[in-house]
Amino acid sequence: MRQYLRQMDGNTLVRLDDSVEAVTPLGGDRYEAAITSVGFFGLLACKPVATLRVERTGAGIRYVTEKCQMVFSGPLRRLVSGLAGIGVEACTELSARDGKLEATGDFALTLPLPRWWPVPDRAMVRGEGMIRGIVEKDTRLTVERLISSVS
Repeated sequence: MRQYLRQMDGNTLVRLDDSVEAVTPLGGDRYEAAITSVGFFGLLACKPVATLRVERTGAGIRYVTEKCQMVFSGPLRRLVSGLAGIGVEACTELSARDGKLEATGDFALTLPLPRWWPVPDRAMVRGEGMIRGIVEKDTRLTVERLISSVS
C-alpha cells in the first residue's frame, strides 16, 4: 500500500477528496481545485478555488493548500468580499504504516475581521464545528474511495 500511495497520480489523489468538484493540472505537482461552495443560512456562500501541491512522503502521499481564493455570493457578499488576507491552511496525508492505511486532515481558516465586527461565540463554535465536520467527512470519504480504487 505504501508503494501504491507513493506512486499515485496527483490528479487522482486530489479528485478523491469529496469537496473537490473539478481539478485542473497546473504542471509538475500542482493542481487547481474548485471546491464545493459552503453556504451560511442563505445569506452568504463561499466558493473556494485552491492551488494544491502534491508531495510524496516516506509513508505515502499528501496534498497541501498553497493558496486559496474565496469567491463570495449572496446578499452579504459585499460585507465580506473586501476582506483582505483570508488565510486557508490545509493538508491531507495518506500513509501506510504497520499494515494499516492512515489518513489525517488538518485545516485552519483565518478571517481578519475588523474590531467593529465582533463574531458571537455561538457563531464561532458553530462555524468551527461545521468546518471540523467537513474535514472529517472529506478525509473519511477519501480513504473509502482509495480503498475502493485498490480493491
